[in-house]
Amino acid sequence: MKKILLATVVLALFTTAASAQRGHNAIQNHKIERGFQSGQLTRGEKMKLHKQNDRYSRALRLAMIQTHYRRAADLGDAELDAAARAIDRLDALFRRADAAGVAADAASDPATLDAFRAAMDDDFDTAHGLAVVFEAARDANRAVDEGELDRAATLLAAVRELLGVLGLVMADADGGSGDDAEIDALVRERDDARAAKDFARADALRDELTARGIKLEDTPTGTIWHR
Repeated sequence: MKKILLATVVLALFTTAASAQRGHNAIQNHKIERGFQSGQLTRGEKMKLHKQNDRYSRALRLAMIQTHYRRAADLGDAELDAAARAIDRLDALFRRADAAGVAADAASDPATLDAFRAAMDDDFDTAHGLAVVFEAARDANRAVDEGELDRAATLLAAVRELLGVLGLVMADADGGSGDDAEIDALVRERDDARAAKDFARADALRDELTARGIKLEDTPTGTIWHR
């Protein structure tokens, strides 16, 4: 009974934090819309600010639940930056899976769901629960590399479902409109140029992306980008 009550209280705290986060987002989005309507922002600038606001709010929530509720959370710049990069990697994984033709309507991997449930049943261990999610994301990325698209689909379905449980809704693969698709294409072209040792072309593409406000992070599984 005590365990159930404790979990309920902690869940209520996360829900309260999520409500405060949504309120902050609404205020920021209202300011952005006012700036656009008054002519202070272009449509491109408006979309960029909306994306930055969404990225920050998701990173803040991720950073909060990476720490067990019995421990004090250290939410400095380093922690928030790391959480934002983790959000970028997850978004990039879903975009990559979509581009590779991974089915979006697969059933969630049962082993991943069971591992997450076990973590949460163990004193509401959100940090361990997130570790399960990130492990499934890594396995999904590897499955895409190896062409095991059915396996990737079930893992990604579990990742999306569990992130939703934690209040971390991932950006839609096509949610960024044609501009994001164009950025994806340029990033892939740069990766191909690097693989072909055409470093002049790769550098030129990086410069073009940088000029458009895109930051690149090269990883063993490919390049991750964000604004």
